[in-house]
Amino acid sequence: MNIYDFLIVKKRGGKYKTWTSGSLYNVGIDPDKQVKGESRIWGDASAEVQKIVIDKIISLGSRLHLSYKDIAYALLLCYAESGFNPDAAAGTTSASGLAQYTRGTMKDFSRRAKKYLSQTLNMDETNVFDVDIGVYGVLAAYLFNKDLSEQWITSSDPDKFWQTIYMLHHDGPGYYKDDRGKERAIRGKWSQDAVQAYNTKILPKLDKLESLLANTEVDLEIQLEDSNGQPVVNKEYIIATHNSKVGLTPKKPAMLSTDRNQKKSYHVVHGKTDANGLTKKLAASVGCEVIILLCANRPKKLGNAIPEKDYTVKKGDTLSKIAKQNGTTINQIAKDNHISNPNKINIGQKLVIKKKYLRHKPSGSAIKDILEQAGLSAYGFDSIIYSQNHITKPDGSTSASARHSKKNTVTLRTSTPATFVNKKNKEVKKKEINDTTKEGSSKIVHSQYPGKAVIYTYQDTNYPPRGVAPSKGYTAFYDHLGNKLFSFTSGGRVDSHSEDNADGPMKEKFTYIEGGYRTSRLGREFGTTKIRSTDRRRRWIHGGGPKKDFYVERQSWRVTYGCTRAQNIDLETLAQKIREFRHQWPHIEILMIRNSNEADRKRYPR
Repeated sequence: MNIYDFLIVKKRGGKYKTWTSGSLYNVGIDPDKQVKGESRIWGDASAEVQKIVIDKIISLGSRLHLSYKDIAYALLLCYAESGFNPDAAAGTTSASGLAQYTRGTMKDFSRRAKKYLSQTLNMDETNVFDVDIGVYGVLAAYLFNKDLSEQWITSSDPDKFWQTIYMLHHDGPGYYKDDRGKERAIRGKWSQDAVQAYNTKILPKLDKLESLLANTEVDLEIQLEDSNGQPVVNKEYIIATHNSKVGLTPKKPAMLSTDRNQKKSYHVVHGKTDANGLTKKLAASVGCEVIILLCANRPKKLGNAIPEKDYTVKKGDTLSKIAKQNGTTINQIAKDNHISNPNKINIGQKLVIKKKYLRHKPSGSAIKDILEQAGLSAYGFDSIIYSQNHITKPDGSTSASARHSKKNTVTLRTSTPATFVNKKNKEVKKKEINDTTKEGSSKIVHSQYPGKAVIYTYQDTNYPPRGVAPSKGYTAFYDHLGNKLFSFTSGGRVDSHSEDNADGPMKEKFTYIEGGYRTSRLGREFGTTKIRSTDRRRRWIHGGGPKKDFYVERQSWRVTYGCTRAQNIDLETLAQKIREFRHQWPHIEILMIRNSNEADRKRYPR
């Protein structure tokens, strides 16, 4: 049976007839989101959206080195809570998103994400419906509640252990903030809703889904495109994964980059891309790492692989810092090194770093092994001009394909034209002048965040409180290749009654556009447009102003309470530019940065 057929919701849940004032059920769904549900109802998302959610959970679970049973449980937790609808919301509580976090549990998410996922993330009602935040929320919820179940339920009662994980999540944090939670878990006293959901949506599917994940193989191919979306042909490549036909059914996905102490059998494909930029197909198991290498035209002698070493604690180190550097979690390091108090480590202490979070760059030792398996021992590390890994998704996945157009295809898009990728002689890359729009002259932009687009605001607060336009402040939108797409005047002078540091610097992720059209009506304070971010203080970029008609294109300049203000017409244009960019590059993250830093002002000039 196909994994998607087994999981995807075909019939959505029922509508809520009533809802509480704290519910997010009636909050509108951002129409510009790339991955969104059809409504706030359980399971009311297209099959393609559900596939994307499933893919993301499998990928993150694999990179966290979870077992197939752990990944299966996380998938079913999401299925039970939201039906894989990233915009699901309850009518009777504030529960929202893929894992149905409430306002109370959203506050705890950041601490749990840092401990279990080694990620600094925040969740609130402004981003709880974001698919990526939602997926992190699913994994954090599962690992947190599994940790509690391991502490409280005896290993001699596995049925109760697995049930308790979902019970703790469903019935909420109020039950386990003190000893009453432990007593409740031991006694197994749970709400009828929780028991029914577990017995119908998780228990009957868990073992079957684990088996499907562990035993499904996919014929995967890679498609290489240039910056214009044209195929890169006749390019030498090497693709490798674990050979699943050797040995018993695995308990967890195989990772060539990190499973260093395990004997591995490789499945390697070596060749050149065809007329469509495609590689030969490679049989890969779901959840397993696939390593993709592109070769230079003139291979050089093989160097030594970069060794992986244990870690020695240095002055200024914390477990959080060490975990982040090594792609693992505080909890994992503490377990592996028998550390009872994660806040106490000593300078010079030796730490074993075992299970690393699988980053998107394969390890040097794995690359060396692959080259040897492919019979290419003469190739050196500087013969590899590009390396990346990919987590194999279920058969029929389109989430990694350009424009989601081809099944079981991973599209790699270079930042340069095909003519440069296929140069026969290695050249020193010259600095290129970035293309800009008519709003500014050509500049060279060296982004701090490669592969990410940036909406940069140079914060100007030194202008009169009413009427006069800022003389220095501006906002500029740069794409992930360093090209300026649009810029305009903006201001950040705040009202004297604003909270402390309301006009301070920040770096957040863009979430969505509210309004953004000439016909939009958001009220006097916001005009026609709000460009929203993950900032918990809601310091967004918006229009509006003091004129009687606060929807006209041009307004006088009015103070804010911490947001950045701009003209309605400029923000409508920015909204259009963002929509166009997201349509062309749906998977590129957009950062929103605001400061008065002169280095950033030069890096992202107006």
